[in-house]
Amino acid sequence: MKTRIHRTAALAVASALFAVLPSGAANAAAQRPSSHAAARTCTFYYTAKGIPASIKRGGTIDTRVWYMQRSVDNMWIEAFSIAVFPPVGRSSSGVSVRWLNPITHVWQNSTSAGGGSYWLVPSRGAHQTLTPGFWAHLDLQVTFGKNAASGPWQVIPQVVGSYQMATAAGRVQNIPVTLSGGYTMVSVH
Repeated sequence: MKTRIHRTAALAVASALFAVLPSGAANAAAQRPSSHAAARTCTFYYTAKGIPASIKRGGTIDTRVWYMQRSVDNMWIEAFSIAVFPPVGRSSSGVSVRWLNPITHVWQNSTSAGGGSYWLVPSRGAHQTLTPGFWAHLDLQVTFGKNAASGPWQVIPQVVGSYQMATAAGRVQNIPVTLSGGYTMVSVH
C-alpha cells in the first residue's frame, strides 16, 4: 500500500512538472539518461598509410586506410567515403578514386562524387560489420588527373560515410560517433 502511494505521488509530481515546463524542456528532461545508466558512445579511429607529401599531375596514390571503432556495439558500415579537398578557391575536378570494395573484394570506381567527397556504396542492403576493437583496412587509389589544380590538397580518409550502430543481437542503436583521425596535405604539381 505504501509503495502504491509513493508511485502515485511520483506520477503526480512528474505530471505537474510536465504541465509547467515548456515542451522542449520536457522532452529534454525525458531524454536525459539516468545517472544509473552510462551514456553509450563510439569513437571511430582511422589512419592512412602510403600518402606521399607530393605528387605530379597524372599520378596515382595507392593507399591503405586502417580503421577501428571502440564502443560496446557493432558498427554496420553501409557506405565508405574519403574527402580530397583542393587548394583554397580551386575546383576539385580532375580527381578520381577507385576502391577495393571490402565486401566483394573487387576494384571499382566511386559510386558518387561531388564537392571533394568520394563515396563507395557497395550495394543496396550490403554492409561491413565492424566489431569493437577490431582493425580493418580499405585499399584506395586516388588519381590526380592532368587537369587537377596544382597546390596543396587535403586528403581526409575518414572511411565511414554511412553507418548504423547495432547490438550483438542486431538491434539498431542511436549512438553518437566521434571521429578520431586526421588529414594529410599532398602537394600536386
